Amino acid sequence: MALTKNDMIGDAGEALAEKYLVETGYELFAFGVSRDYASRKKLEATDETAEAFLKINQKISDYIQQCWTDYNKQDPLPYPGPVVFEMMKKDRKEAERMKDANRKALKKTFPAGHPGRYDFIGLKNGQYEAIEIKVNTSRLSYWQKVRLGLLQKHGYPVKVVRVKISKEQQEKILVGEESAHTSIDITETVDTKDVHIPDSL
Repeated sequence: MALTKNDMIGDAGEALAEKYLVETGYELFAFGVSRDYASRKKLEATDETAEAFLKINQKISDYIQQCWTDYNKQDPLPYPGPVVFEMMKKDRKEAERMKDANRKALKKTFPAGHPGRYDFIGLKNGQYEAIEIKVNTSRLSYWQKVRLGLLQKHGYPVKVVRVKISKEQQEKILVGEESAHTSIDITETVDTKDVHIPDSL
């Protein structure tokens, strides 16, 4: 599938932020087995502090998954996951149509952005942090706020790295030239007033 203009700029912005973080002393691990299994396994083998950080992340993932399960019991999607999965083997076009129908149904009643993963686990000075990168006007989704808010509540640092890329630099990205960020701003707290954060996990 061809990348859209926004995809290309977003990927470039993430790469610029990643470079900046490494240059400022961070070791980065991709968050989530689906993104980088080897990176995750390396982190798991690091130390007890890493293990504790991964455990709270797993508890948060379990909570978010339970929210999805509870929602689906009350208001099931037009096409259950296993049905879509089987259709992918037979007719990808029809499977994509099913996914679109599910997305439209979700938008009406379920907060967007599930399951709310963030980009990187960062390690600096012995401290593990959750790091999400946003480019230009991109914002945290509902579930990213929940996930990062819960980490914050349990005493773990979170960072939102906001990368600004000028129109001139965006044009360079779109034609494959090397680009640079206009500015990088790092926020160390996540505002959770418009999402539900449970008292316990």
